[in-house]
Amino acid sequence: MERNVRKLFPNYHLYVYGEGQYAETLRLNEFNGQPIIFVPGNAGSHKQVRSLASVALLMMARKASHLNYFTIDYNEELSAFIGDKLERQTKFLYHSVRRVVELYKHVPNIRIILIGHSIVSSTILQPLTILIRIFSQTFKGGLLIRSLLTKDPFRSLLPRISIVLTLSTPNRHPVIGYSYQTVRFYERINSDFQRFRNTRLSDLNFISIGGSHQDMIVRPDLIRLNSSNPDDLSLLTTAIPDVWVSADHLCIVWCRQLMIKLNRMFFDLIDHDTLVFIESTDLRQKIINYHLLDRHFSKEYPPSLPPTNLSTLFVTTTRMEWIELKDRLVRLSFLKIVRPVNYIIRLKEREMTVIYLEGNLRPDTISIGNCKQAETYECIENKVYTVTSMTRLVPNFHSKWDRHVGRFDADEWLAQGFTHLIINLSPSQQSSRYAMIVDRFTKSIRQRTIEMPNPLQRWNPFGSKLVMAKLVSQEQLYYEWTIENFNHVWHSYWMVVQTTSCYQNDSTFNGFMHLTYPSSPELDEFIWPLQPNKNSQYQFSLSRHTNNEQGRPKIYLFLEPNCGFDFRVKFSFTGSIAQLLRHYFALIVPMTISVMILVLSIQFSNLCNRYTFSNADLARFKTFVKRDEFAGKCYQFQTVSELMVQRHYFAFCFVQIVPASLLALFIIQQ
Repeated sequence: MERNVRKLFPNYHLYVYGEGQYAETLRLNEFNGQPIIFVPGNAGSHKQVRSLASVALLMMARKASHLNYFTIDYNEELSAFIGDKLERQTKFLYHSVRRVVELYKHVPNIRIILIGHSIVSSTILQPLTILIRIFSQTFKGGLLIRSLLTKDPFRSLLPRISIVLTLSTPNRHPVIGYSYQTVRFYERINSDFQRFRNTRLSDLNFISIGGSHQDMIVRPDLIRLNSSNPDDLSLLTTAIPDVWVSADHLCIVWCRQLMIKLNRMFFDLIDHDTLVFIESTDLRQKIINYHLLDRHFSKEYPPSLPPTNLSTLFVTTTRMEWIELKDRLVRLSFLKIVRPVNYIIRLKEREMTVIYLEGNLRPDTISIGNCKQAETYECIENKVYTVTSMTRLVPNFHSKWDRHVGRFDADEWLAQGFTHLIINLSPSQQSSRYAMIVDRFTKSIRQRTIEMPNPLQRWNPFGSKLVMAKLVSQEQLYYEWTIENFNHVWHSYWMVVQTTSCYQNDSTFNGFMHLTYPSSPELDEFIWPLQPNKNSQYQFSLSRHTNNEQGRPKIYLFLEPNCGFDFRVKFSFTGSIAQLLRHYFALIVPMTISVMILVLSIQFSNLCNRYTFSNADLARFKTFVKRDEFAGKCYQFQTVSELMVQRHYFAFCFVQIVPASLLALFIIQQ
């Protein structure tokens, strides 16, 4: 940093991460990688960047380019609620960005990725809002005013920013609205963000990632970006492919699965010709969506992808073997595919076909077509399309192979003129191992409406309710639940899954539940694994993140067909209280103080009415009243206070409130 900057900010520093010989190269100011700036959160350490940067260095050995992780040291200051410190940090962040740009002046069209964690990362949610303190002295509520995007001096710097990624950041509104100015700040910045998102900020990609239920500081419903742009991505770690786990507020910056996922995405965002981050916003968004939403093929972004919808990629050959799957449930596994084979499934009205496939998928692995049977199956050339991209990657447990599931409604495809689903298994250079389960059924049979128990309507609120019993003889893979009475944040339940019986052979499928909210897709999550071990029992917590009476949550349930399961649900009182505290904790302190004042006022009133003052007290009181009415009231207050101390009224209030507070803290911890 320049000398004048170091004098202005003696406690702040800008670092770049390096190890071994690579660190020696950085000391010579040789910066050839792609710059990423990490901004720690409130009381956060600059060393938190190590998880991201060390993973990137390990990946660099197999890549043609590399990443330079810069990190800012704010001396771990508590700045979330202190306006002066946040203002200084913002100014230093501006100088840091400018310095990083200067280090890459030898690289044309250099672009930067900004990563922010926690509350302070809201300072970079809108690109270069970090500069606002340089030109605007209006400071409200100890947080930045991100109206920088409306300022003309910063337009020339916007092309330098390509992606803004926030981790566990409350974007919708503050976790605690500790002042009116803070609430107004969020309203103003969200309004400006929506106003300029599709104009000045149209060339930027925004990502917001939350840690789900394990993050006790920033709730999942707060991470959503209030934007009119449909490409802005908000999601939880429990729904990210290859992550699928919850992370607490600090763990999210060193969660191994997430760090690997993000670095793979960053490397794929590099243009191999210019060795800078890709210029095209649309292409960047496709890469982001592939890694964080819909990874169907390799873990790296493939050079060419089939369209998201249908495309004519299916190719038939005369040497290909055709086998029709007629049974309701088909289970196949192959250690190696020697020659290509097509498994064909006839579509029938009012049916749904669910396909589970374990192995490496190709664009033409699952297709749909209009086929006829003669000596062999023949499909009309312009009526065969790939639907592999309509599958979803799902969690795997103790398996190095990708697992995908696809749900295909026969009525929808029959209406478009298609007759058969086709599963194409062919030899591959990577691996020819496959495991497949096909479950074909009438839709209405597997769709269930599950009503969660209401503790206010049951004689035994602590009891459990059997919501479904799957028999081993049913041999069914898939169920679809619609959840009733699960609309409010205080609705918290324990779901107990017990494996009642299993066939001895071929019971190896690890099941899972996919919980989805139609009105809030960013809150989707996977609950896994449901292992097929006889007499085993698993318990999962189900809690609602938002109050919503409109969209009913759904659970897509995938189970081992050769096992029987019992699903029981019981209301969780501790979970319900924890949810209330989590969402309304900011109201506990004022409510507690209000209750204390109310109790004390009642006791004062009762004692004043019952206490008989002595003649000397009355004479003194009358003297005070004549002289000064306020002095008389003070004397009365002092007298009643002495009585309350003698009769232990304060101790009584203390005994009531302190245990209640300790119980609240215990429930939050649980």
